[in-house]
Amino acid sequence: ITIYTQIPFNQRYNNPIFSDITVETDVVYGNAPALAFPYLNENNTIPQDLLMDIYLPVGDTLDYRPALICAHSGAFVSGTKSAEDMVAFCDSMAHRGYVTASIDYRLGMNVFSSESSTRAVYRGLQDGRSAIRYLKENAQLYGVDTNNIYILGSSAGAYVGMHNIYMDTEDERPPETYNSPDLGCLDCSGNDYEHSGRAAGLISLWGALQDTTLIIETDTIPAFLAHGTADATVPFGYGSAFGNPAFPATYGSSLVAEQIENLGNEAEKYFVAGEGHEFYGTDNGDWPDSPNQYWDTVFNKTESFMYDNHKPRAGFYYEDLGIYEFFDQSISATSWYWDFGD
Repeated sequence: ITIYTQIPFNQRYNNPIFSDITVETDVVYGNAPALAFPYLNENNTIPQDLLMDIYLPVGDTLDYRPALICAHSGAFVSGTKSAEDMVAFCDSMAHRGYVTASIDYRLGMNVFSSESSTRAVYRGLQDGRSAIRYLKENAQLYGVDTNNIYILGSSAGAYVGMHNIYMDTEDERPPETYNSPDLGCLDCSGNDYEHSGRAAGLISLWGALQDTTLIIETDTIPAFLAHGTADATVPFGYGSAFGNPAFPATYGSSLVAEQIENLGNEAEKYFVAGEGHEFYGTDNGDWPDSPNQYWDTVFNKTESFMYDNHKPRAGFYYEDLGIYEFFDQSISATSWYWDFGD
């Protein structure tokens, strides 16, 4: 008989079982050239340290835990890793046993230039990948399960997350990223850690994608998409952000989900009729008052989505070879208990 007296492992990831967490602030996960204010000349850049705050459960005895990287809103011209909604996700998920991180990524674009806005999204994509590579490189230090690093983004941060999953090969790079100056490959910026910067799961809150043709049949990474059907900031369907024709038209959550499903894959959706942007009550990531009734729903769906994709699954098959031989098909198992009923 084994008695677990410290951590109720059968409740982790679904309940706040850790009473205390610790936060390491301003961890440098990379350095990259950022567009200098007033953002009118793409060749005018300055080196910028890329920072993240890392949240860790105190007293966890597991060697490696799933991780969640959060990217804030702000239209690629504002916002920080201290956005209240991103902090809330990081804090709450760390209490449940995850390693979490809220990241700053490079900001700045010419809001009157389609090319500049495309480059801004691509820089954010590169920084999100740099953050994932950093956690993989330091997996032992922070106790990260490198097979289960998720990315969550709100608004602009959801553009970062969407493109992390679906703009994942060099031949999908936008032509605007090759000149004035060349921004480099997907994993050629921020740091030089030799890992893939692609996440193992996507939580996109009111985000959009450059083109749904980026989604192909082999793109089976799990995705959870939340969006209000009346979003006037990021289109739920097809259109330009803010209705600004200077921005390139993008494909919102409804069309992304449609493409995923047309290819025979699944997307988890939470589409709310009549609701607008950041419909859980934030304004650029901060709550003017307090979270509204949608916050708990979005959080609970995120919590369930992540756990459903990395939870252990028991399984086996057997063959009659004169004696019965059993073959383990369990996923993410750390211990096994066999009961043959005798």
